[in-house]
Amino acid sequence: RIELKKNEIFNNPDDPSVLNTGLQTIEGEIRGTLAPAKGLSEPEIEKAVFEGKSDAITKAVIGLARTDPQRAKELFDANRDRIFYTDQIKAEKAVDFGLNTTGSRVIAEEVGRQRADGTYGTLQQQLDEAHAKAVAINPTNITFHDYVRQRVKGNYDQRKGIERKTDLENQETIATGLSGAFTGGVTPHNLDELRATDP
Repeated sequence: RIELKKNEIFNNPDDPSVLNTGLQTIEGEIRGTLAPAKGLSEPEIEKAVFEGKSDAITKAVIGLARTDPQRAKELFDANRDRIFYTDQIKAEKAVDFGLNTTGSRVIAEEVGRQRADGTYGTLQQQLDEAHAKAVAINPTNITFHDYVRQRVKGNYDQRKGIERKTDLENQETIATGLSGAFTGGVTPHNLDELRATDP
């Protein structure tokens, strides 16, 4: 029953009630069933309860890091003193991986959105905003900051490439239309005639 609860916590990491209920169930199972069956002493019971809860919280952090690494980091930071050192290492790795992948993508998308003035901002503006967000989430993880910077630059370059390609296609269409290639050599004299030549 303890392992079932841990799996439920892992599969529903964004529901705090599942974690809280699960931790209570784990402690109840250890104290009410496991300890009497194994004849554990009070110090052994306390250790078993701490281990069980540590593993469950770690599973919640790892599960949450897959979809919301920022909240996973907050959960980890809030419960660090309730997690064994070996579990802390596992949880921290999961949070870092989640931030480097999902977290960097989310930040890059946020700073790369169209602004109120209709522009997307300069690359430097996007990089500065993204860096501030990354530092606010995790000030010491330089690798995460690098992932964010790379993701922002990649998104920016991709958008600029699409804009350049669209501009070039539009220029070619206009040039071809003005040459009369679409109308058997007849050159359009106004914008409506040019639009009418678009194949």
